[in-house]
Amino acid sequence: MAEDRPWEDLKHSDYRALLNEAKKQLKSFDAQIEGIHRISNVILIKKSQDEYYQVKEDLPLEMSIALMEIADGLKQGLIEVERSLVRLEARLDMLEDSEYKEQYR
Repeated sequence: MAEDRPWEDLKHSDYRALLNEAKKQLKSFDAQIEGIHRISNVILIKKSQDEYYQVKEDLPLEMSIALMEIADGLKQGLIEVERSLVRLEARLDMLEDSEYKEQYR
């Protein structure tokens, strides 16, 4: 079984650093979701400029709507994950200020 080398350094991180890494990963994911939104918009623009697609089926419109629904669903999930991270960070803040301070470093 191969080791997960890119994450090897995180094994030695404190909990705060791990939460910060999770936030960084979420920002990257958010950028990818925005990319899906842009693709959806480009499909609509291309459709409006290209008479070729004005045949019996409106595939570009279906593609655009499907991509937008996917992106919206992913965004909603991302918002929920971000809320969970904020709650975890608040709990970590409280624990770091408590008698368990050394245990969570």
